[in-house]
Amino acid sequence: MVFGIKGPKELLSTAIANALAEFFEVDASKVESNLLKDAKIVLNQVKLRTQKKEFTQQLHQHGTKAVVVATTTGTVEQVTFSWAWSVGGNSDKKNSSNWVKDATLTIQGLQFKTQLSYGVYDKEGQLATTTAAAEKTTRILRERRKSKEKLEALKREGKLEAY
Repeated sequence: MVFGIKGPKELLSTAIANALAEFFEVDASKVESNLLKDAKIVLNQVKLRTQKKEFTQQLHQHGTKAVVVATTTGTVEQVTFSWAWSVGGNSDKKNSSNWVKDATLTIQGLQFKTQLSYGVYDKEGQLATTTAAAEKTTRILRERRKSKEKLEALKREGKLEAY
């Protein structure tokens, strides 16, 4: 093998590891399988890649914003990626360039934890958890939620009229 040129097995294992890396912490060197014969890869005790999602409620009149962050972490007991090779005997010209068919991803033993954190930030982006602005923001959010709930109840009951 010439230095810097990867063989087909290494190219395929790297491509699979990169695809799985969006959700799992995968090292391409740990992807071990006879890819030509087995047509499957099994990874044991894999960590989920930490996923964070931020939800922001902007309150323009007070210059503050409320932020809720959801952070998900966890592990998977076993991840199995299997497929069938699609070489030879394929008369369908439209799909003749596909090398792989019937790909399946099986996840067993998923354990995850999602943690929510909440903060109120002022105009400068500083955490304002003990200030009057934070208390005011929290009160406004509660009032908005109650107003929306009342409006939905009125709509459901058919009592919403225009004056």
